[in-house]
Amino acid sequence: MINPHIKCSVKNCKFNDAAKHCSLDTITVGNTTPDPHACKDTECDSFAEC
Repeated sequence: MINPHIKCSVKNCKFNDAAKHCSLDTITVGNTTPDPHACKDTECDSFAEC
């Protein structure tokens, strides 16, 4: 089941439905740097490779 409230274009994630939506109810977002200040400093920690 898709979640229309979570949009995602990462097609190699097993939770992506190929229509830019995530099938998870919620996602976890984490940081890639100790002190994030921009989008590039964060990532989806719920990603799971197909």
